[in-house]
Amino acid sequence: LHANDFHLQLRVNKCSVYIPQSSRLDPLTRQSIEAECIGLGLACTDRLNLLGVMLGTEEAILDHLITSVDQQTTLFECLQHAAMPAQIAYQLLRFCALPRLSYHARTNLPEHMSHPQVSARFDRAVLDCYYRIMKIEPDMQCMEAHMRAQVEEQIQLPISRGGMGLRPVARTLHSAHYASLTAIMPDFIKAFPTSTDRPIEYACTQMHTEIDAARAGMLAQGVTYGRTPTTSHPIAAGCDPDESASVLQLTTSALWQRAIRNSKSVKRAVFVEKDRLQSAAVTIIEDRLQKELYTLSSPYRQVLLTAATASHATDWLTVIPTEVQYHLPDTAMRLASRHRLGLTPSLA
Repeated sequence: LHANDFHLQLRVNKCSVYIPQSSRLDPLTRQSIEAECIGLGLACTDRLNLLGVMLGTEEAILDHLITSVDQQTTLFECLQHAAMPAQIAYQLLRFCALPRLSYHARTNLPEHMSHPQVSARFDRAVLDCYYRIMKIEPDMQCMEAHMRAQVEEQIQLPISRGGMGLRPVARTLHSAHYASLTAIMPDFIKAFPTSTDRPIEYACTQMHTEIDAARAGMLAQGVTYGRTPTTSHPIAAGCDPDESASVLQLTTSALWQRAIRNSKSVKRAVFVEKDRLQSAAVTIIEDRLQKELYTLSSPYRQVLLTAATASHATDWLTVIPTEVQYHLPDTAMRLASRHRLGLTPSLA
């Protein structure tokens, strides 16, 4: 209404009207809206891409996510090009390709992201790209299933834990969504404040259900922070939680109470951002995975895993080759990678 006051002009060709299929509009009202949109030159649709997040049916959301994965094919092909140095290709894979689905993990439901054609296919593409960069694909194909699983598990561990830092998206789905939702709880309360005239039970909202589901997924992955909150615990019973308690230890109802206090503060305080929820949760998961891998490994692989976490043992993986003396020839990079993973150098 005030666009002209700010010297703004509405670009109709960049706008669209979103009418969800779930809306309870009668046919005449829907037809009237569609006719009005046609008269104004506005697109009218039951799906809307809003800042990279697809609103619409489950089919529309999955189509959007699958297309996002498809769009990474060219990047993976470029990283595997014969003219691409192995050291640089690995760095680009880790820093540029790997985070491509991070935004989707924070803005989409884990059940959508866990579709076989989304996170699993992307994680497989990352591994296959790494195999081809380091020329270990023939070794992996000839390896026994349990040994191949151990090597893949090591590749997907952080560099500081003896891995290659290629963390799978599937590992972070629940923690990413949980961290994203909990961070906006005070803003949600301000947008939909409860009052005597219009009381809102936040525990009955869809947001509460999604947070609970994400938290349940994290607990299934072993994210308990040393204890699993139960109904017998005062925090879980709905009492005011101790502000010093870890957010990962709190029930969703306790989080709402903390968020309500935060939204009422005159000076907006940091809510859960300081807890680095996603990072904290993933650290717990990877602690467990590292211990399990070490326990199941042969004595030889256990020695390798221990040596790979020694001081400065990862410098060659983390240094950015900005100087000539930091460059590693392809042969050296591939041999070092094979040694770290316990593979023989015969095919390098």
